[in-house]
Amino acid sequence: MSSDGAFMIDDGENILLWLGQSVSSQFLNGVFGVGSLVEIASDLGSGAIVSTGDDNSLRLVNIIEEIRRERRHYMPLVILPQGHPQENKFFERLVADRTAGTQISYEEFMQRLG
Repeated sequence: MSSDGAFMIDDGENILLWLGQSVSSQFLNGVFGVGSLVEIASDLGSGAIVSTGDDNSLRLVNIIEEIRRERRHYMPLVILPQGHPQENKFFERLVADRTAGTQISYEEFMQRLG
């Protein structure tokens, strides 16, 4: 992972979108309609993605909609900018990549998915 990227995880309960502190302002403007990471409130959820017609925005919306179509229950979008007090929620769910002190086992992860 790099600080200039945006990464998404479907954990079976939520769709988590982690945004690196150096993600481009072009991406932020195209997807969220803002110029900097500071302007994004993590509690905005699915309302945070704007329909600007930007390719990144359209791709992200399509991915989120497809994930939601495949699930029986509605999955909220949780936006976690790098440095956010709750960004660990994202890293705890990196099943293949061990993270110090927060890793659940693969078996526990699969049980959560049902």
